[in-house]
Amino acid sequence: GGIKCPVCGEHLWVVNKELMELRSFNNGDIVLGGGSAVMPVVTLSCAKCGHTLFFNAIQLGVVEKDK
Repeated sequence: GGIKCPVCGEHLWVVNKELMELRSFNNGDIVLGGGSAVMPVVTLSCAKCGHTLFFNAIQLGVVEKDK
């Protein structure tokens, strides 16, 4: 059972213990503030091939929307 990895077919996922973040693309520049968007994500990686899934931490309730 469980979610099958779309790359290798394995069913074994590892949850990263730290939250990660995705940032808006700004032509290679890192922009802090100024309306740039940051999305906190929970990541799951396939233990066999490393394929990684991203889940929005706000929608999961791990991070408050206004934080």
